[in-house]
Amino acid sequence: MKLGTTLVQATNLIILLANNNSDMRKFIIWRKDEENLTEVLTGLQITRIAIEDNAKLFEHPIETGAVITDHEIFDPNRGVIQAYISNDDAETLTELMQLYKSGTPLKIRAGNQIIPKALIASKPFEINGAVFDKTLYSIAFKEYYEVTPTYSKMPPRKVRNKANASRVNKGVKQAKKRSWLYSAILGGRT
Repeated sequence: MKLGTTLVQATNLIILLANNNSDMRKFIIWRKDEENLTEVLTGLQITRIAIEDNAKLFEHPIETGAVITDHEIFDPNRGVIQAYISNDDAETLTELMQLYKSGTPLKIRAGNQIIPKALIASKPFEINGAVFDKTLYSIAFKEYYEVTPTYSKMPPRKVRNKANASRVNKGVKQAKKRSWLYSAILGGRT
C-alpha cells in the first residue's frame, strides 16, 4: 500500500518537474478586457476560499405520497475569500476599490473550478487587535449571466372587435371643438 502511494507521489513530482509552465496556485483573479486577461489583486494574502455551486431542484408530491424531481436550475456560483491586505499596500486596496466600484468583469479560478464571468458583490473588512499591520477583508464574488435581447417586428393584426384593438402608441388625440351654440343647448365646454 505504501509503495503505491510513494509511486504516485514520485510520478506527480516527475510530471510537475517536466511541466514547469503549469500554475499551481489555488486561486487566481483575472480582469477581462475584451479578449485579454490581466491578473489582478496579486497583493492579497488569502487565508480562506469558499465557493458555492448550488442548484434549485423542483420537487412535486405525487398521488402515492412520493416526491419526484422533474427539473433543476443552476444558481450563479458565489465565492467568498478572506484575505489580508497590508496597511501599507495602497496599490492593492485601490485596485480592489476600483474593481468593486466599476463593476469590472472578472474571471476566477478557484481550485479546479473556473467562474468565467464574475463581479465583486461585497468587500466588508474587519479590524482586529491581534493583527496590527494588516486588515482582513471578506471579498464576495458572484457569477453573472449576460442576455442579449433581440427584437422582431410583429405583423399587423386585424381584430374583429374594435374594443379588442391595442391602444398602445396611439398618441394624444385632439378634442373636437364645438360651437358655443352647441354647448349652450347641450351643455359642456367649448
